[in-house]
Amino acid sequence: MQCYATIVTTETYFAGVKLLRDSLKRTLTSYALKIFVPERLYNKLISTGDFTIQEIEKYNFDFKLNSYLVKLNDRSENSQWNYTFDKLVLFSKTEYEKIVYLDCDIEVKKNIDDLFNRPHMSAVKPSLGNPDYTRGFNSGVMVIVPKEGLDVKILELVNDPRLHDLSSISDNDLLQAFYHDWGKNPNQVLPDEYNVFYPYVNEYVNLKEIKIMHYIGKSKPWLIK
Repeated sequence: MQCYATIVTTETYFAGVKLLRDSLKRTLTSYALKIFVPERLYNKLISTGDFTIQEIEKYNFDFKLNSYLVKLNDRSENSQWNYTFDKLVLFSKTEYEKIVYLDCDIEVKKNIDDLFNRPHMSAVKPSLGNPDYTRGFNSGVMVIVPKEGLDVKILELVNDPRLHDLSSISDNDLLQAFYHDWGKNPNQVLPDEYNVFYPYVNEYVNLKEIKIMHYIGKSKPWLIK
């Protein structure tokens, strides 16, 4: 079984999940979107009336970022990154042959079903003219081939002292460290159009079209009144 997947960890992203789901449907995709939600939010998501039970899957994730790294993110005003590690649970969802993961602040503009033909850890490293973004590939769009226990192996790197030298830390940093040879397989490197950062849309060097718009940062379209 293959599917698109997203993870929602806070109620403020419920509207973002709906935007993602609806935008995927408009592209006439052949694959379903599975919405993974922690048990504490399951009933709240169901109660919105926007999603069916078949679309939602509960998960358990006991990982807690240590207090030092939480403070690191808080000081750098990136406290939202304290909650991004949940997506790593998908790396061990072996009931799925392949997952195309999409952050829940994404809008799909064109059909992207071809991503299911890509290898594990296919992702975009943005070719921004302005080098504000320096974190290598971005984990907001990833092709994942799950493997038993893979999430645990990745999470073990959270105690790597090299990561503690960063000004802030997210799941993206763990994945960069774990897949340190990423990109040696050129088929892993997706074109920019598969993950376009909305705030920097005019700063791309090689952007020819937009297939996925990614509303990174704190300003989200569903929060604008």
